[in-house]
Amino acid sequence: MLKEHKKRLTIKKWLFLFIIAFILLPILTTKMAVHFYNESKTNSIEIEDIMPWLEQNILNQPENWNKKEWQKQIHHKTDELHIGIRLLNKDQKVLFSTIEKPDNHQITKIEQTADYSVGNTNYLLEEYYVYQNKKLAGILYVQDKRPALHAFNGSENSFLEQYGGLFIALFVFLMLLATAAWFMNKQVLIPLTALEKTSQLISKQDFNFSLPSSRVTEIHEVSNGFKSMQLQLKKSLAKQQSLENERKLFIASIVHDLRTPIFTIRGYLEIIEKQLHQAPEKVKKYIATCRNKADMLNHLVSDLFSYTKLELYKEKPSVEFVNLNRLLDDYLNDYSAILEEKGIHLIKAIPEGDTYVYADPELFSRAFYNIIDNAIRFSYKNSDIYVSLFEEKKYAVIAIRDKGKGLHEAELDQIFTPLYRGETSRNRKTGGAGLGLAISKEILEVHGGKITAENHNKQGAVFKLYLPLPNGS
Repeated sequence: MLKEHKKRLTIKKWLFLFIIAFILLPILTTKMAVHFYNESKTNSIEIEDIMPWLEQNILNQPENWNKKEWQKQIHHKTDELHIGIRLLNKDQKVLFSTIEKPDNHQITKIEQTADYSVGNTNYLLEEYYVYQNKKLAGILYVQDKRPALHAFNGSENSFLEQYGGLFIALFVFLMLLATAAWFMNKQVLIPLTALEKTSQLISKQDFNFSLPSSRVTEIHEVSNGFKSMQLQLKKSLAKQQSLENERKLFIASIVHDLRTPIFTIRGYLEIIEKQLHQAPEKVKKYIATCRNKADMLNHLVSDLFSYTKLELYKEKPSVEFVNLNRLLDDYLNDYSAILEEKGIHLIKAIPEGDTYVYADPELFSRAFYNIIDNAIRFSYKNSDIYVSLFEEKKYAVIAIRDKGKGLHEAELDQIFTPLYRGETSRNRKTGGAGLGLAISKEILEVHGGKITAENHNKQGAVFKLYLPLPNGS
């Protein structure tokens, strides 16, 4: 799409240009017209000057009318005088003619002289009868070929010379006034009306509007401001709608996750109440189930509390300068019994050198434990979990890989979304409320780091926890 390039000026500059145009253009145009008229008048031959030449060279020489040489000279002279003539003999046969079609030119009557009689005239040609010895020798017709400007009679010429400049100046002024009115309407009034309607639409939260461009800088800038506001408001409205949908989904998921164990606990308690003295062994089993569900509720509430503090209150970590190698050893030692019980082998790749980072050990342990819990939950029995530590650019990276089914490709973009459970492996059957990975993401981000998830090229999923190195080294 090609960009529109228009010359834009401020309203003051436009007004200045119009004022200059209103003052100068009528004056300059009038001067040019007067100059052209005077030049034309100076270079032209007045109609009064033609008659003496006609008398001397044509009317007094009827005997030469049929001579070719004489006709050639007369033809040349009539072109200079901008007239046409037609010569007829006494039998009205045309001897010579330079007259064009009468409707092509304005015809001016040439005043007759006392020596020549004039026949009936029309509006196109002047007719002269030439006599010799009281006998008709021939007829002369004269046509005025000069421009219409010089064909006016004396009163018309006088009026034009006296008031012509005024009419020209007035005409130019009116044309400028019409142009200025058109410009103000198109470039100022129409955009301002559109801006007024736009403000009303915005007040009604209707952001589907378009604004005309303007060559006035101030109007253009205001219009651009409204267009920028339109984009921002559309984005804000879309984000608000998205957050509202997420809030509704969040509440619906939490309500479901709370109701399920509560419903189970309530059902088992009713059974216990009814069969307390009949089946003690079953009662013991039911109580264990109720305790397990209560633990799930406690875990869910704890996750909700942690996520709320991180997401809504943006809790700042109490960072310390810690040795990440030792911190990982401490974290992994806490899982030795669980791993042994599950039959899962832990394979560590932690370098002997020390890697220091700024971190909140207690808060970061929550993020790390969530990822390890996730790896254990989705690992097969007698499989391996790999934990490695290395540096990548300006980050210290902890990679945790399991040998489970891995992540579904559709999950990779949503795996850290609150309350999201994968379509296949990660669901309510395997436990968890869908907040663990979201909490880990928030914890890494408040530390200035990040977390990623991908599938290993052989088997299982790989989670990487990034913590910034001191001074970005």
